[in-house]
Amino acid sequence: MRAGLEIDYRIRLHGVPLAWTSRIDVWEPGRRFVDCQIAGPYLWWRHEHRFEAAGSWTRVIDEVEYLPRAAWMTARVVRRDVERIFRHRQDALQQIFDHPIEGHDG
Repeated sequence: MRAGLEIDYRIRLHGVPLAWTSRIDVWEPGRRFVDCQIAGPYLWWRHEHRFEAAGSWTRVIDEVEYLPRAAWMTARVVRRDVERIFRHRQDALQQIFDHPIEGHDG
C-alpha cells in the first residue's frame, strides 16, 4: 500500500458486472488511508479508513462521501446499498475480532 497506488476491482452491482478503479490518495500506516474512485459506478467516491486506539483495542472508523450517477433517480437505492455494505463490513470485523466494532459514518 502507498499513496498513488491504483487498484482495479471487478464488482457486481445488482448482478451487473462493473469495473472500478480506486487510487490511494492518503497513506498514513497505522492511522488512516483514503481511497478515491477514479473510474467506476459513482460520480464521486471518497472513503477514509481511520484506526484509533481504544484501550487494548483498535476502533475502525469509516467515513464515506459519494455521489451516485443519476442521483435524482438512484440516491435512495444507492444509500441503502452503501449502508448494507458497511453494515456487512462492521459485522465481519466484529466476527473476526470477536469484539463490538464502533460505527461508521456515511
